[in-house]
Amino acid sequence: MSQMPFTISEAAVSDAQDIARHVLDEIIRWFGVLLEYNIKNEVGGHLKACSPDGTPIGFCGWTVDVNNGQADEELELKEESCIPETADMDAWMSVDAKIESQRKQILEGHGNTYCDVYVVVNPIYQGNEIGSSMMQKMCQQMDRHGQCAYVQAGPEGDCTYTEFGFKTVGHVETPYGNVVTMFRLSKLQQS
Repeated sequence: MSQMPFTISEAAVSDAQDIARHVLDEIIRWFGVLLEYNIKNEVGGHLKACSPDGTPIGFCGWTVDVNNGQADEELELKEESCIPETADMDAWMSVDAKIESQRKQILEGHGNTYCDVYVVVNPIYQGNEIGSSMMQKMCQQMDRHGQCAYVQAGPEGDCTYTEFGFKTVGHVETPYGNVVTMFRLSKLQQS
């Protein structure tokens, strides 16, 4: 299988909804609001991958917890306004509480020097090293700033994150499959 060409560049606020429309499936398109908020408020860093015609086919980001775990009311209102009607909010809140509890245990003692990481590639374009290319750039940035990282992945993403130094630290069972929680120290923290 030949690898398709793509470019990786920094994502801008104006890219958020376009990324959500082309990369994410409908049930998680509301994530575009979170992406737009994080880019606008310069919370971490964000990259996008585009096909040769400029269509977004993937994105990744790392966000530093600038609110020290406190809720941001502006963001919560924006998120609530675009949650799909088909979303099972009771199930989501139950899973989210488990993941958040595990996240707090894992990150205890790291202050706000950690990053929450997310990488998404449109399923049509997966298997072309797009996610790995974005991960490499993202890890280089976090290493440069001495930031450890935390990610919640589906079991299929486990091996990709392992390539970049993430270690599995937990699992959360959900009605839709397991979520693997992983942690990575920056190269500065490893030495």
